[in-house]
Amino acid sequence: MGYLRYVPSEKSFNTDIDTLIYNEIGGLDTMPDIAGIGLFDGSQFGIYVGNGEVIFASADSGNIVKSPVSEGNWISWCTFEGIDYPQEVVDKINEIQNPTEENTEENEE
Repeated sequence: MGYLRYVPSEKSFNTDIDTLIYNEIGGLDTMPDIAGIGLFDGSQFGIYVGNGEVIFASADSGNIVKSPVSEGNWISWCTFEGIDYPQEVVDKINEIQNPTEENTEENEE
């Protein structure tokens, strides 16, 4: 929730958002390499920070942990309501949700 409540222009947190609404988009094999998208393991969320790494609140250690995505149990990527994502993310979502014949042929190769 802190990620959603942060207002970069003011460099502060607000309490406007109190509910996490997310949209599961696809498996990790379709995930764009863009920092800021969410990762989901079926029960918890992480934030992809780039370079193959994710940050998340670890129940085991009680801390925020940064680790390679490949070392976790992440199964899908998602977006969060209230975040403005770059056009590349929007394009990837459209490609996954509205496959064209060209995209389908590329995936079959």
